[in-house]
Amino acid sequence: MINMKKTWQQQWNVVYGVNKDPNREFLLFPLLLKTSLPIKGKSIIDLGCGNGSLIVKLLKYKPKEIYGLDSNDQFLKFAKNNISDKRVRFLKSDIRRRLPIRSRHFDMAYCTFVFNETNNLDSILKEVSRVLKRKGRFYLMTTHPFFPLNYFLYEKFTGKRNNKIRNVKGYFRNYKGGYILTMARRTTPFYNHRVEELINLMVKNGLIIREVRELSTNSKLLKACPIYAQLKDIPRVILISAEKA
Repeated sequence: MINMKKTWQQQWNVVYGVNKDPNREFLLFPLLLKTSLPIKGKSIIDLGCGNGSLIVKLLKYKPKEIYGLDSNDQFLKFAKNNISDKRVRFLKSDIRRRLPIRSRHFDMAYCTFVFNETNNLDSILKEVSRVLKRKGRFYLMTTHPFFPLNYFLYEKFTGKRNNKIRNVKGYFRNYKGGYILTMARRTTPFYNHRVEELINLMVKNGLIIREVRELSTNSKLLKACPIYAQLKDIPRVILISAEKA
Protein backbone atom coordinates (compact mmCIF):
# COMPACT_ATOMS: atom_id res chain seq x y z
CA MET A 1 0.00 0.00 0.00
CA ILE A 2 1.28 3.47 -0.89
CA ASN A 3 2.10 5.72 2.04
CA MET A 4 1.05 9.18 0.89
CA LYS A 5 3.08 10.83 3.66
CA LYS A 6 6.31 9.75 1.99
CA THR A 7 8.01 11.85 -0.68
CA TRP A 8 8.08 10.45 -4.22
CA GLN A 9 11.79 9.79 -3.79
CA GLN A 10 11.05 7.69 -0.71
CA GLN A 11 8.30 5.83 -2.57
CA TRP A 12 10.67 5.20 -5.50
CA ASN A 13 13.35 3.93 -3.13
CA VAL A 14 10.88 1.51 -1.51
CA VAL A 15 9.84 0.01 -4.85
CA TYR A 16 13.19 0.21 -6.66
CA GLY A 17 15.49 -0.26 -3.68
CA VAL A 18 18.69 -2.30 -3.88
CA ASN A 19 17.89 -5.87 -5.00
CA LYS A 20 14.13 -5.14 -5.04
CA ASP A 21 13.28 -4.41 -8.69
CA PRO A 22 12.94 -7.68 -10.66
CA ASN A 23 13.36 -5.85 -13.97
CA ARG A 24 16.82 -4.69 -12.93
CA GLU A 25 17.72 -7.85 -10.99
CA PHE A 26 16.83 -10.46 -13.62
CA LEU A 27 17.22 -8.64 -16.94
CA LEU A 28 18.90 -5.24 -17.02
CA PHE A 29 21.79 -5.37 -14.57
CA PRO A 30 22.89 -8.93 -15.48
CA LEU A 31 23.19 -7.96 -19.15
CA LEU A 32 24.84 -4.65 -18.32
CA LEU A 33 27.45 -6.41 -16.18
CA LYS A 34 28.00 -9.18 -18.72
CA THR A 35 28.57 -6.57 -21.42
CA SER A 36 30.93 -4.36 -19.41
CA LEU A 37 33.06 -6.80 -17.38
CA PRO A 38 35.90 -7.02 -16.48
CA ILE A 39 36.08 -3.91 -14.29
CA LYS A 40 38.74 -4.99 -11.79
CA GLY A 41 41.06 -2.10 -10.97
CA LYS A 42 39.05 0.37 -13.06
CA SER A 43 38.01 3.93 -12.21
CA ILE A 44 34.25 4.22 -12.78
CA ILE A 45 31.57 6.91 -12.72
CA ASP A 46 27.83 6.20 -12.41
CA LEU A 47 25.99 9.20 -13.85
CA GLY A 48 22.61 9.54 -12.17
CA CYS A 49 23.36 6.91 -9.53
CA GLY A 50 20.03 7.23 -7.69
CA ASN A 51 20.03 5.04 -4.59
CA GLY A 52 23.24 3.28 -5.61
CA SER A 53 21.68 0.00 -6.77
CA LEU A 54 24.09 -0.37 -9.72
CA ILE A 55 27.11 0.59 -7.63
CA VAL A 56 26.30 -2.23 -5.18
CA LYS A 57 26.56 -4.67 -8.10
CA LEU A 58 29.76 -3.15 -9.51
CA LEU A 59 31.60 -3.31 -6.19
CA LYS A 60 31.53 -7.12 -6.28
CA TYR A 61 33.93 -7.07 -9.22
CA LYS A 62 36.75 -5.14 -7.46
CA PRO A 63 36.95 -1.77 -9.21
CA LYS A 64 39.60 0.70 -8.10
CA GLU A 65 37.06 3.46 -7.37
CA ILE A 66 33.51 4.48 -8.18
CA TYR A 67 32.07 7.99 -8.28
CA GLY A 68 28.29 8.10 -7.81
CA LEU A 69 26.83 11.32 -9.18
CA ASP A 70 23.26 12.59 -8.75
CA SER A 71 21.50 15.94 -8.46
CA ASN A 72 18.91 14.79 -5.92
CA ASP A 73 19.75 15.10 -2.22
CA GLN A 74 17.36 12.34 -1.12
CA PHE A 75 18.68 9.83 -3.62
CA LEU A 76 22.24 10.58 -2.55
CA LYS A 77 21.20 10.07 1.07
CA PHE A 78 19.71 6.67 0.21
CA ALA A 79 22.88 5.75 -1.71
CA LYS A 80 25.12 6.69 1.21
CA ASN A 81 22.93 4.64 3.56
CA ASN A 82 23.13 1.64 1.19
CA ILE A 83 26.89 1.83 0.60
CA SER A 84 29.74 2.28 3.03
CA ASP A 85 32.83 1.49 1.01
CA LYS A 86 36.02 3.53 0.87
CA ARG A 87 36.22 2.99 -2.87
CA VAL A 88 32.99 4.95 -3.42
CA ARG A 89 32.66 8.71 -3.51
CA PHE A 90 29.31 10.46 -3.95
CA LEU A 91 28.94 13.87 -5.61
CA LYS A 92 25.95 16.14 -6.00
CA SER A 93 26.01 17.52 -9.53
CA ASP A 94 23.76 18.03 -12.54
CA ILE A 95 25.02 15.91 -15.43
CA ARG A 96 23.67 18.49 -17.89
CA ARG A 97 26.41 20.87 -16.75
CA ARG A 98 30.18 20.64 -16.49
CA LEU A 99 31.11 17.97 -13.97
CA PRO A 100 33.41 18.75 -11.02
CA ILE A 101 35.89 16.15 -12.27
CA ARG A 102 39.16 16.54 -14.15
CA SER A 103 39.39 15.45 -17.76
CA ARG A 104 40.37 11.90 -18.75
CA HIS A 105 39.95 10.54 -15.20
CA PHE A 106 37.74 7.47 -15.72
CA ASP A 107 38.16 4.12 -17.44
CA MET A 108 34.41 3.53 -17.55
CA ALA A 109 31.14 5.46 -17.33
CA TYR A 110 27.59 4.17 -16.83
CA CYS A 111 24.35 6.07 -17.34
CA THR A 112 21.13 4.14 -16.69
CA PHE A 113 17.63 5.55 -17.20
CA VAL A 114 18.61 9.20 -17.09
CA PHE A 115 18.44 10.23 -20.75
CA ASN A 116 14.64 10.05 -20.87
CA GLU A 117 14.47 12.60 -18.05
CA THR A 118 16.35 15.33 -19.92
CA ASN A 119 16.57 16.92 -23.34
CA ASN A 120 20.20 18.06 -23.01
CA LEU A 121 21.89 14.96 -24.41
CA ASP A 122 24.59 16.75 -26.35
CA SER A 123 25.96 18.51 -23.27
CA ILE A 124 25.85 15.27 -21.24
CA LEU A 125 27.73 13.28 -23.88
CA LYS A 126 30.27 16.06 -24.24
CA GLU A 127 31.06 15.69 -20.53
CA VAL A 128 31.09 11.88 -20.73
CA SER A 129 33.69 12.12 -23.49
CA ARG A 130 35.72 14.69 -21.54
CA VAL A 131 36.01 12.69 -18.29
CA LEU A 132 36.78 9.36 -20.02
CA LYS A 133 40.33 8.27 -20.76
CA ARG A 134 41.25 7.37 -24.32
CA LYS A 135 39.62 4.01 -25.09
CA GLY A 136 37.48 4.44 -21.97
CA ARG A 137 34.14 2.66 -22.16
CA PHE A 138 30.65 4.14 -21.91
CA TYR A 139 27.46 2.16 -21.26
CA LEU A 140 24.13 3.83 -21.87
CA MET A 141 20.90 2.11 -20.84
CA THR A 142 17.66 3.98 -21.45
CA THR A 143 14.03 3.52 -22.42
CA HIS A 144 13.70 2.22 -25.97
CA PRO A 145 11.89 4.80 -28.16
CA PHE A 146 9.47 2.13 -29.34
CA PHE A 147 8.13 1.81 -25.80
CA PRO A 148 6.28 5.17 -25.83
CA LEU A 149 5.33 4.59 -29.47
CA ASN A 150 3.37 1.56 -28.29
CA TYR A 151 1.20 3.83 -26.14
CA PHE A 152 0.90 6.42 -28.91
CA LEU A 153 -0.53 3.75 -31.22
CA TYR A 154 -2.85 2.53 -28.46
CA GLU A 155 -4.30 6.02 -28.05
CA LYS A 156 -4.49 6.59 -31.81
CA PHE A 157 -6.41 3.41 -32.62
CA THR A 158 -8.56 3.06 -29.49
CA GLY A 159 -9.29 6.69 -28.70
CA LYS A 160 -8.53 5.93 -25.05
CA ARG A 161 -5.90 7.53 -22.84
CA ASN A 162 -3.01 5.30 -21.82
CA ASN A 163 -1.94 4.91 -18.19
CA LYS A 164 1.86 5.11 -18.59
CA ILE A 165 2.91 8.26 -20.45
CA ARG A 166 1.04 11.55 -20.72
CA ASN A 167 1.22 13.64 -23.91
CA VAL A 168 2.81 10.78 -25.84
CA LYS A 169 3.56 11.58 -29.53
CA GLY A 170 4.86 9.72 -32.58
CA TYR A 171 8.32 8.22 -32.98
CA PHE A 172 9.79 11.10 -34.99
CA ARG A 173 8.55 13.80 -32.63
CA ASN A 174 10.88 15.37 -30.08
CA TYR A 175 8.42 15.86 -27.27
CA LYS A 176 8.22 16.23 -23.53
CA GLY A 177 5.67 13.98 -21.89
CA GLY A 178 5.10 12.78 -18.37
CA TYR A 179 5.96 9.24 -17.27
CA ILE A 180 3.53 8.10 -14.60
CA LEU A 181 5.18 6.77 -11.44
CA THR A 182 2.31 4.68 -10.15
CA MET A 183 3.83 3.98 -6.77
CA ALA A 184 4.26 7.71 -6.09
CA ARG A 185 1.05 8.87 -7.81
CA ARG A 186 2.90 11.51 -9.78
CA THR A 187 4.52 12.03 -13.17
CA THR A 188 8.15 12.66 -13.98
CA PRO A 189 9.40 14.36 -17.19
CA PHE A 190 9.74 12.01 -20.14
CA TYR A 191 11.62 13.00 -23.31
CA ASN A 192 11.45 10.90 -26.44
CA HIS A 193 14.82 10.24 -28.11
CA ARG A 194 15.11 8.35 -31.39
CA VAL A 195 17.75 5.64 -31.86
CA GLU A 196 19.51 7.68 -34.56
CA GLU A 197 19.63 10.68 -32.21
CA LEU A 198 21.33 8.66 -29.46
CA ILE A 199 23.88 7.13 -31.83
CA ASN A 200 24.65 10.29 -33.82
CA LEU A 201 25.21 12.39 -30.69
CA MET A 202 27.61 9.78 -29.33
CA VAL A 203 29.59 9.79 -32.58
CA LYS A 204 29.59 13.61 -32.63
CA ASN A 205 31.20 13.61 -29.17
CA GLY A 206 33.98 11.18 -30.00
CA LEU A 207 32.37 7.94 -28.81
CA ILE A 208 32.72 4.93 -31.09
CA ILE A 209 29.70 2.62 -31.01
CA ARG A 210 30.69 -0.97 -30.18
CA GLU A 211 27.34 -2.68 -29.63
CA VAL A 212 23.60 -1.97 -29.56
CA ARG A 213 21.19 -4.27 -27.73
CA GLU A 214 17.38 -4.07 -27.62
CA LEU A 215 15.78 -5.63 -24.55
CA SER A 216 12.29 -6.79 -23.70
CA THR A 217 12.14 -9.76 -21.30
CA ASN A 218 13.89 -13.03 -20.53
CA SER A 219 12.88 -16.29 -18.85
CA LYS A 220 14.12 -15.26 -15.38
CA LEU A 221 12.16 -12.01 -15.45
CA LEU A 222 9.01 -13.75 -16.70
CA LYS A 223 9.28 -16.34 -13.96
CA ALA A 224 9.60 -13.64 -11.31
CA CYS A 225 6.96 -11.33 -12.84
CA PRO A 226 4.64 -13.07 -15.34
CA ILE A 227 2.92 -9.74 -16.03
CA TYR A 228 5.85 -8.82 -18.30
CA ALA A 229 4.65 -11.45 -20.77
CA GLN A 230 2.26 -8.90 -22.21
CA LEU A 231 5.27 -6.79 -23.26
CA LYS A 232 7.51 -9.59 -24.55
CA ASP A 233 7.13 -8.51 -28.20
CA ILE A 234 7.97 -4.87 -27.48
CA PRO A 235 11.54 -3.53 -27.08
CA ARG A 236 11.45 -1.66 -23.76
CA VAL A 237 15.10 -0.83 -23.17
CA ILE A 238 18.09 -0.05 -25.38
CA LEU A 239 21.69 -0.67 -24.30
CA ILE A 240 24.45 1.09 -26.25
CA SER A 241 28.12 0.32 -25.60
CA ALA A 242 30.71 2.81 -26.82
CA GLU A 243 34.41 3.61 -26.57
CA LYS A 244 36.19 6.95 -26.34
CA ALA A 245 38.16 7.56 -29.53
